[in-house]
Amino acid sequence: CTPSKIVDLDDETYLHDGMALPCNQPKDPVMSRIALWSKQPQRCRFLYIDLGGNIGVQPRKFFEPEKYPQGKMLPFFDKHFGPAADRRREGCVISFEGNTHHFKSHLNEIEKCYNSRGWRIAFFNYAVSNSDEGTVDFYSNPKSQFEDWGAGINKDLVKVETDQQHTAPTKISVPRINIARIITQTVALLHPDRVFMKMDIEGSEFLAMPKMVTDGAMCNDIVQAMVVEWHEPWAPKNSPSRQAMLQMLQNQTKCTPSKIVDLDDETYLHDGMALPCNQ
Repeated sequence: CTPSKIVDLDDETYLHDGMALPCNQPKDPVMSRIALWSKQPQRCRFLYIDLGGNIGVQPRKFFEPEKYPQGKMLPFFDKHFGPAADRRREGCVISFEGNTHHFKSHLNEIEKCYNSRGWRIAFFNYAVSNSDEGTVDFYSNPKSQFEDWGAGINKDLVKVETDQQHTAPTKISVPRINIARIITQTVALLHPDRVFMKMDIEGSEFLAMPKMVTDGAMCNDIVQAMVVEWHEPWAPKNSPSRQAMLQMLQNQTKCTPSKIVDLDDETYLHDGMALPCNQ
């Protein structure tokens, strides 16, 4: 016969291993939560991704538009997802907000109420970013008269309001999240028919969006459309300009880009509408 080939080799690389078994790796709390929806009989046909949830008014417009008839987001929800009755039955909402104070005052209660009615929503206390590594300093003004709408990683933006009130911004440490990863993994897991997104993250869009483009999260087969409020004066140092990011999106060749519309919807800023569980 033809003899087997023998090669001298001694591979002692990774001698001590040190790599966690897949069964022992820490679970991603965000994807673990979203994965629960994938196991339900009614799949998430419609996915709304809310970046910069504030006190939860935009997700409330998704589920209860009749309470917010002047909301600027309503035409987008109707266009991409159809009637509210369908959204309540077949829709899912994930919302990211870095301001811990809003969870105690609003978001935890909204989530608990809606979930009790079978309306699928999850709020996550993370700073939307381009990495999962570490934390960021998140500045806020708990005495804000405008629901702390400038809270974020830019101290100077919050200081504009606190200086007028002769107060000082508070600083908390918030974990970062690579939103490009979350978007692509969520779509791959849930297989929604339609995905629409809102981004209002007080300058962090200049960190998150380049990563979203390069990692394929801004493709039409992932996210069909997104509305953005831009905060170019508050962009982090050395980040690309708004025009450069939009050009980057249009120049990508691997897919048809998601549609982006400029929109700032501050209607019903203070909410004021009773939750269905409290009526």
